[in-house]
Amino acid sequence: MIKKKDKGKNIIYILSLTIVTIVIWIAVDAYNAYSQKIVSGLSLEEIHITDPNIDISTLESLQTRESPSQAQLSQLPDTKITIEPEIESEKEASPASQIQP
Repeated sequence: MIKKKDKGKNIIYILSLTIVTIVIWIAVDAYNAYSQKIVSGLSLEEIHITDPNIDISTLESLQTRESPSQAQLSQLPDTKITIEPEIESEKEASPASQIQP
């Protein structure tokens, strides 16, 4: 059985470790909060470039656009992609894959 003196030492040990952990946690959070750089939303150059006029013709074309039908999609040619292994002796830049319609 644990004696009363040992229980007191264990409780003090656990409490001291808990307090040390909390202090370290708060210190790390405070460091992270104060060390982050705040980036402003927009620079003056970006604000001056922004055009306040809305292009009505573009908005109208977006409203009237249509998606291709399934029949139109099926008429597209199939594309075959082959991947060739690169040869280490080749010094020139060559594409590793070739797209063949």
